[in-house]
Amino acid sequence: MIRKFIGMSLFIGLLVGAVTIHDGFVGLASIIDLPSLLLVVGMTTSATIWSFDFQDIIRSFKNSCSSEVLSESDALIGFTIFQKMAEYALGSGMIGTLIGVVKMLQDMSDPTAIGPAMAVALLTLLYGILFGEIVFKSMATDLLRRHHTHLERN
Repeated sequence: MIRKFIGMSLFIGLLVGAVTIHDGFVGLASIIDLPSLLLVVGMTTSATIWSFDFQDIIRSFKNSCSSEVLSESDALIGFTIFQKMAEYALGSGMIGTLIGVVKMLQDMSDPTAIGPAMAVALLTLLYGILFGEIVFKSMATDLLRRHHTHLERN
């Protein structure tokens, strides 16, 4: 459990540090966009619920928060769910980017609308990459590792 806490703390600290290094915490607000976040989280959640049994999803999240040894079945189900969630998050980010670009191109006559629309497009992709590549793939790998580590010890 300490390993997970250190990993998450390091990730969050480096991300916040990278964003705020020049502008202080004012710069942190520049990467927070609620509609983009809702799009990625909402689409990822709905696709996951559509694809997998709800009990398997809940069990996989509980297993990812514990440190107990996992059965092969639980490890594989959780790995599969989080790998698919990573794909869904990336796809959601790309969809959000396309939506933002379309909004930007629709308002080319208003130069003040271009910046915010482009920010939404890029932030949605950023959220999709962060959730998909960092969060969900890490969770998937951890579940599989906890089963394999148990096998190697026996």
